[in-house]
Amino acid sequence: MRVRVPVLTDKEIFRQIDQARSLPLLLFHNLEDFLKVAQAEPNPSKQIETILRYDQVLLAKTLHLANSASFGRAGRVESMSEAVDLVGIEYLKSFILSSLLKSTFSATETMGFAQREHLWKHSYIAAKAAARMAEKRNWISEELAYSLGVLHNIGSTMMAFCFPEAHACMQQLSFDRRIPLWYVESSYGLTHTKLGGFLAIKWSLPEVFQLVIKFHHQPDKADRFRPEVKLIALACILADGEIFPQLLRDNETLSWCADLYITESEWEQHIESTRELRAYSDQIWRMLS
Repeated sequence: MRVRVPVLTDKEIFRQIDQARSLPLLLFHNLEDFLKVAQAEPNPSKQIETILRYDQVLLAKTLHLANSASFGRAGRVESMSEAVDLVGIEYLKSFILSSLLKSTFSATETMGFAQREHLWKHSYIAAKAAARMAEKRNWISEELAYSLGVLHNIGSTMMAFCFPEAHACMQQLSFDRRIPLWYVESSYGLTHTKLGGFLAIKWSLPEVFQLVIKFHHQPDKADRFRPEVKLIALACILADGEIFPQLLRDNETLSWCADLYITESEWEQHIESTRELRAYSDQIWRMLS
């Protein structure tokens, strides 16, 4: 299979990132989907947080907004609840509705249904797995672990949206050869981690998000927040465990577990519980898509 991958300068990547403000929402495609979740939660603050938890792009945009110069907290707002409190419920409601309308009427056909499904499920399962691992780690909160898990793969969403043909071809190669997508991307010089890293910087996301997004496949290259990056690397492996089971127990994976004091029995529990998460994510997707 021949893959045509554009050769991009950093300047061109930043130009694409400027266009990424219109990234389509992965799960919420219309107002009906939004209302199904919104009406199930009577508390306005919890309602907004629930919606943000379900959509990677909405959460990224909200953190971008909270970390903008407008609120004087650039690069320091890591918590979803803090972002909601800082920006305000009414503003966020208008913001989410506006994003939904833009997504509804934008050219979302550039990202196929199967691509959206895979991207959303991967991020959701990784987020839930990360939060479960964080339960026993006092150096990271479950909320932060969840948010990092949701956003770690935003570069793939950007890749699928901005370079749909290249992304689809590389994804097909990954499936055909049974090797992780980022390995395929590396051989062509255009990776979702590079795109996501630039996006995180451009959107002024906190440094821990920048490093997780950029290095979640190569955590030993991170010069800071290495435990957080390794946690999300493990969550990513769990999310892809059905596709790439060989990574669940390879030496590198187990070494990251050891670094985070995740015992063999705990890791096996996470592998088992991720199977349940996968089934639950299928239910959510069917209900809201």
